[in-house]
Amino acid sequence: MLMEAFSLTELGVFVGTCFASLGGLIFAFSKSRCKTISCCCVTCDRDVPPIIPAQELELVPTPPL
Repeated sequence: MLMEAFSLTELGVFVGTCFASLGGLIFAFSKSRCKTISCCCVTCDRDVPPIIPAQELELVPTPPL
């Protein structure tokens, strides 16, 4: 036989790695600025929020200590 027996720990590591990879992919999609995302025969069209203008991102100066 080509396949060998595996332990429960090895199965857990494999399943955990698969879920971590899937979570990383979903996180990357959520941070993406793309309007249309397609991956593995799945396509998603979404509304992307507008980029915040630089004026709204100005930092408030802090007084010296």
